[in-house]
Amino acid sequence: IFIDFSFVKQKQEIEEQAKLMKARARDAANKNPWPQFNKPN
Repeated sequence: IFIDFSFVKQKQEIEEQAKLMKARARDAANKNPWPQFNKPN
């Protein structure tokens, strides 16, 4: 079985970016002056 490691690495980087974006979105939601727009995690 051939595994494309560059694809695996790319997937990990995308997941890391998604985590960062989620954390940033959570921080922004915490500072959000309009709580009705906050999405529960």
